[in-house]
Amino acid sequence: MLRFESEGVIFVMAIKDTQGEIVQNLHQAGKGEGRYLIAHPGTYSLQISGAEGWRIWLEPQP
Repeated sequence: MLRFESEGVIFVMAIKDTQGEIVQNLHQAGKGEGRYLIAHPGTYSLQISGAEGWRIWLEPQP
C-alpha cells in the first residue's frame, strides 16, 4: 500500500514502471491523505509535484 499525505493545496503523483510508463496518476486536492494499492510486485518510480510539504509511506499488506 502506498500512502501519501499533503500539507498544501496541490499534490500530484505519477507512479511509473521501469520503462517510464505511467501506471497510475494520483492527486490530493487540498490538505489530506490518500492511499493506492500497488497490485503487482515490481520496481516503480514516483514523479511528484506538490505545492507545499508532503510525505509518502509504503506499507506491506498481508
